Amino acid sequence: MQQIWPKSTKHANNLSRKSKTGRKHFVTFTIFLITAIIGLLFGLLMMVAPHIQATNVGFEPSAQLSVFVRAYGAAILAATVLNYLVRNEPDSVALKAALWSNVTLHLLITALHVHVVATGVVALGAVIPGQVANFFILFGSLYFIRRMAA
Repeated sequence: MQQIWPKSTKHANNLSRKSKTGRKHFVTFTIFLITAIIGLLFGLLMMVAPHIQATNVGFEPSAQLSVFVRAYGAAILAATVLNYLVRNEPDSVALKAALWSNVTLHLLITALHVHVVATGVVALGAVIPGQVANFFILFGSLYFIRRMAA
């Protein structure tokens, strides 16, 4: 059985390693670790202090809005857990699925950002910090999907 919580990160600085069959695997440790850190920061902020996130994008904080901000934070934290758990996995169909999950989530968030800015609900400057993180994760995931052999 594979250990989920490795005792060390010996593969952290490697770009590839060989499996028992000699097949070269691409290790995506860095993108998944950075994605997990970004997700943890944004997700925890939304879960613990939704009023701060609401104020940052120009909304008046309310109990009703807090519910939706926390739900958004919960989705980001769920993706964060997945990214952290697969950070040391070699190329596989499951790893590719995790990357496609990142692409899907961050494409949807980007579409939401475009919609709220285009309709005037939120100012462009309010979504830029989050969108920079979205683009990093979105394009980083697409980059690793293209590099994978599986």
